[in-house]
Amino acid sequence: MYNLRPYVKFGRILTIWDLAYGVCDHQRVANRRGAEMRRGGISALVGLLALLASQLVVGVQSASANDLPAVWIGSPVNGHWPTNEYHSGTWDCYLSTTYPSDKCSLPYAHHSFSYGDPYVGDWAADLQGVTTSTPVKVFAAPQNTALTITAKVVNVTYACAARSGETSAQRLARGGRAVVVGFYNGSTKIGTAKYVHINPVSGITTGATISRWNKTIGYPFLKSSTVNSYGCWSGIHVHFEMTSWLHYACYNKGYYPRPTSSSDLTHSPSTIHESNFVGFIGGNYASAPRKMCP
Repeated sequence: MYNLRPYVKFGRILTIWDLAYGVCDHQRVANRRGAEMRRGGISALVGLLALLASQLVVGVQSASANDLPAVWIGSPVNGHWPTNEYHSGTWDCYLSTTYPSDKCSLPYAHHSFSYGDPYVGDWAADLQGVTTSTPVKVFAAPQNTALTITAKVVNVTYACAARSGETSAQRLARGGRAVVVGFYNGSTKIGTAKYVHINPVSGITTGATISRWNKTIGYPFLKSSTVNSYGCWSGIHVHFEMTSWLHYACYNKGYYPRPTSSSDLTHSPSTIHESNFVGFIGGNYASAPRKMCP
């Protein structure tokens, strides 16, 4: 069901062994293996297993007592991750670029969307290499498969900020719509994903409950050549954001990160396929906005 290739460690179903490796990594039972085994025979094995069990219980409780359930979010499109863009003789994502940037589309610096919405994303990126016929879809799944996660459209609004004197139609023509999807465990809101610069399909309206997996919500927007976007839209793409209601959403570290040297200035774009892992909401994977998943 899941396409897990781009993110090996977290892009899979969490098992008891993942918990032993991830949550309790700083207390690895392996560090004590020699001392335990010297106790001899079956008693050593029993002791080791008991220790592992106790560490797992403590780790799960301390890591999850106040955390929201982790939700695995997949790419909404077939396309590619942002590049280190080159405009007018400047590498827009090289070293000194800081948030919020309108030019650098990588998630460590790219601006967040807020028009018509009361909050901004923990990270944002422009997903590129799409056309007006590329479906924009929702892909989300609980990291703990025993949990039930639902999806609901919490807002459909404009992609662009209002300009003085313009009509609703003129504003819409500059950048299309933004669809905000919330993810819930029962009545508890875990976080949101935003899909910006799209044309929503029928049925995608505020308050609608939708499928959390493989649900088409729209198609990328294309501005008319006769319309001035006033900097809101610069080509066919999907501006994508994730927000966690507690702690921070993180993004897949396997994709192209912030460039750190001149050798990083050019690269081949990282291809992404719909449902490829792009990040987590919920859980506790990041200590600040715009951080990679561990």
